[in-house]
Amino acid sequence: CTHLSHYGLNIAPFFLRFLALQLRPQKALEFGCGLGTTADFLARFTPGGSRITCVEPNAMHTEVYLRRNLPQRPTQLALDLFSNDTSGRTQACTSAIAHERFDLVYSLEVAEHIPSKNHAAMVQFLARSTRRLLVFSASMVMTGVGHLKSSLRSPAAWRQMYEAEGMVYMPRLSALAANAAYPER
Repeated sequence: CTHLSHYGLNIAPFFLRFLALQLRPQKALEFGCGLGTTADFLARFTPGGSRITCVEPNAMHTEVYLRRNLPQRPTQLALDLFSNDTSGRTQACTSAIAHERFDLVYSLEVAEHIPSKNHAAMVQFLARSTRRLLVFSASMVMTGVGHLKSSLRSPAAWRQMYEAEGMVYMPRLSALAANAAYPER
């Protein structure tokens, strides 16, 4: 509700088309799916469908997503990877997802909401989950709702963290992705 009241649906249709039609992931992971609009689009419009797993601490709107069969709908793990909860259920979900590899891993405008003490673990999780491509963006400004000042990093700082985990920055592909998004982004 907070997201809708402040930002609306806040989707970039051409960027979604880029992810679904150019990258064509058969299996993808979204870290911080919010309303689930990106996951829903990829599941429905990637040629042949895409098995999307969403990691989001809050449950998505199941009444919308359960109307379609897999792979034309995303699935969600309502899981906080940084929780201190050591119950069997949380640990089982965390270890199950920790060993998965995905054609596409993406996290869009999420990191600025996560305490900086968890950034290294987040970067490590996303990098280790990536089989082929990682798409990552994070805000550098405080104007958003729920942005944590200590969590704002420059693109160079994020890139350095991912490169330390073995990821390779691809400037041309990054430019294509950026140009597919709204001009304001």
